[in-house]
Amino acid sequence: MPSIEATPERFTAFRKADPDEPLLMLNLLKFKDRAEYSDDEDDAPCSGEEAYKRYLAETAKLTPTIGAEVLLKTNARRTVIAPDDEDWDLMLVVKYPNRAAMLKMLANEDYRKAARHRRAALADSRLIEMDPNS
Repeated sequence: MPSIEATPERFTAFRKADPDEPLLMLNLLKFKDRAEYSDDEDDAPCSGEEAYKRYLAETAKLTPTIGAEVLLKTNARRTVIAPDDEDWDLMLVVKYPNRAAMLKMLANEDYRKAARHRRAALADSRLIEMDPNS
């Protein structure tokens, strides 16, 4: 089953954890062949990959304002150990100074507008919190 957004339970647990804790977020991303915008969104037709590039371009303006940075952005080649039907197109690792900074970004109105591109782009995803100090 595809996972594009956090479940309410997982997001609540994430939100309630230590706000000062620094973190890395691993993003595993699988694109749709064609982006699927809602009828009320006036975006030019494009591939899922292109829609995600739109998302990255818009969020790139926000990440420096909260002290976040992309540490790794790379195309995935093939999955070696995984279920047969699981593969990814892109992998990102983003460093946030702390949980509060990430939550601030997610609440930002410009981020919420940019997120439409992410929703339109993705067929599946994983967002995995990692400890930058381990």
